[in-house]
Amino acid sequence: SYNAQYLPTGKTYESAHKHYAIRYVDTIMSKDGTPMSTPARIKMDSGFIEFSKSRLDDMSVPAIMAIALHEFSHNFLNTNEESEEEADLNSLITYLGLGFPLVEAYKAWDNIYQYTNTELNRQRSTKVTQLLLDYSKEFPYAA
Repeated sequence: SYNAQYLPTGKTYESAHKHYAIRYVDTIMSKDGTPMSTPARIKMDSGFIEFSKSRLDDMSVPAIMAIALHEFSHNFLNTNEESEEEADLNSLITYLGLGFPLVEAYKAWDNIYQYTNTELNRQRSTKVTQLLLDYSKEFPYAA
């Protein structure tokens, strides 16, 4: 995520042990070839994560990390891989536990929800906001 603005797109980046793979593209495309507004997505069957350069360019490193942890959570932390809400909560618990700034978590989720204002995302936003508010009360120095 530190090099997101400078890395070439159209490439796949793998972890040293080849357990995780990230495909970095200009824009994530749907199956019918139309651009998608999502900054990232994961293929549930393989754990392969795809990131959209066009959506990440204006994000901070902590915001990109929050999004990466959300996608990671689907396959590696969730009990229900398809649950967006569970991925939200698991990723935020991990993100905050790693010491990333609370304000950047708000920014990351706000960035996602502003592009896809659906009933599900409004529900997710309420739960994410509550988790972050609870965290800031428990750890006021972290805000």
